Amino acid sequence: MSVRMDIHRRMEDAEDRLEGWIRSAVEEAQNKVFGDGRLDEGDLRRINEVDEALKNRREGGLWGTVQYRIYAEETDDGDEVVSIDTFGVPSIPPDIEAVEMDEERREMYNDVLSDYGVEVSEGVERRFEDWRAERREQA
Repeated sequence: MSVRMDIHRRMEDAEDRLEGWIRSAVEEAQNKVFGDGRLDEGDLRRINEVDEALKNRREGGLWGTVQYRIYAEETDDGDEVVSIDTFGVPSIPPDIEAVEMDEERREMYNDVLSDYGVEVSEGVERRFEDWRAERREQA
């Protein structure tokens, strides 16, 4: 098997696993961030209303704004490895009118949403690194 084919298979394997990594990282982040007492049920309902309002504006909503890219890169040793980039965090824009909230509340929600996005990203990256370490051990 060629090295190029091997990297292609590893990338496909990582891409096939990505949705599972995301699901488990999201669940973990939700429990940690939304269960920490900063938000009550009314806050969570309002955030979900913002999500719906953004979807109606065709802006994609809040959930799913963290994006992922799996790619191949060359190390300093000349080996090709599979890597992952995560980027983006959910945030409530200042011009949201469909849901009433003052600037202080919007900023507080954005702080929580930022923590959530970071937790999801770190959770996916941690699962990816575990997978990559396991692949190295098998090699």
